[in-house]
Amino acid sequence: MKLKYFSPKKVVDAEQLALENSEHLATLVKLFEVLEAKYLEHENKTQTKEMKLEESIEEVSAERDHIKGELEEVKSEFFHRDQKITSLELELSNQLSCNHELEEQILELRNKLELNEIVKMRQNDLERSYERIKVDIARVTDERDEYRSLAESLKSHQTNTGLMEQSIAIGPIWPSSPSPIPIRSYGGSASNLMTQSCHPGLSGDSPANASPSCLPEGPAKEKDADDREHFQVGDSVLVIFNKDKKQYVLHTTGLRFYFVHEGCFEEMGLEKPNECTDTEICLECEIAEKPVLCVTRRSKNRYSLPSHTKFYRVKVRLADD
Repeated sequence: MKLKYFSPKKVVDAEQLALENSEHLATLVKLFEVLEAKYLEHENKTQTKEMKLEESIEEVSAERDHIKGELEEVKSEFFHRDQKITSLELELSNQLSCNHELEEQILELRNKLELNEIVKMRQNDLERSYERIKVDIARVTDERDEYRSLAESLKSHQTNTGLMEQSIAIGPIWPSSPSPIPIRSYGGSASNLMTQSCHPGLSGDSPANASPSCLPEGPAKEKDADDREHFQVGDSVLVIFNKDKKQYVLHTTGLRFYFVHEGCFEEMGLEKPNECTDTEICLECEIAEKPVLCVTRRSKNRYSLPSHTKFYRVKVRLADD
């Protein structure tokens, strides 16, 4: 075996190389330690971040669960509200149906009210006709009684005298036409004649105080009373102020009042009854519309009449000159 021979220069180079290698190794060891420390520090930071991330994830999960719960509550509330809206719509539909039924009932009631008004008007017409018929019956009854008494008187007279000539000479009891009614002049107008002939008490006397000479006798008297109670359109009348009733009335000798309709005051230049200063007013007028028969329902009324008292309301206008 041959031994290799190393020269001193080579030995020095080897030692120097070994020294350099050891220095390099020491440097590598230090670098490794530094790198290991950095790795450990980085790993610690990574673990810290992971822990923070896990905590954030847990918080986010908890918040998500909370939001889910709130969402469920909102869904439940929305469902209840939807059910409530449905029930309100159903109730509204039922209410509209009830309103429709109520409208039909109201329309039916209005029709009934109109029928009642027609019935009332017809009843008023029948009452007026009934009053006229009563007056006619009373007049015919009185005439019958008078003619019976006249026949009995004639029969008795014939029996007592026994002379037909004397019974014939007696002549008719009633004249063919009633004697004229004394009237008082109210200005000499021709239209006054009808008014004064139909109203004997024009001086202001009440019917009870009128002079018997001013009233016609027998059937003519009853006919005159009937004419006074039933004025016709165009008849001439006198409008006066009644101080007791404080109303404008027609001057009549009947027992019923004919109150002037308040719609005529302005056209005739009359003051309101409660403001009237000229209580002695006397106007010549004519009937504008057929008098309407009325009945008081209460004891307190504008005309100061007892309850259930019949009276007339009449529209008049000033008579043409």
